[in-house]
Amino acid sequence: SRCESLPEGAGVCLEERYVVAASSRADAVIGAVWNLSRSEAKKLVEEERVTLRGKKITDPAKELSEGDRLSVRGYGRFYFDGEEKKTRSGRGRMRVRVFV
Repeated sequence: SRCESLPEGAGVCLEERYVVAASSRADAVIGAVWNLSRSEAKKLVEEERVTLRGKKITDPAKELSEGDRLSVRGYGRFYFDGEEKKTRSGRGRMRVRVFV
């Protein structure tokens, strides 16, 4: 966690996490970050509860790029830092930084 060196109540705290997802689609990564099924994550996008770089997205299949910031109303925000590597089963190990 990057907030250990910050004084209480100062700045933004980001927690680095690694998640495994089938692809870098928005619904797949959102599901992996908040432990939701891809259909639950897809529904959040369809209900216009997801913003990407400050703009609402309506396509759950939107491919994320390194450095993208996503905000999901009711869940929180995170930065997508890209795919680190593939697992043996072909899924991607993704690095994200979640606002805490």
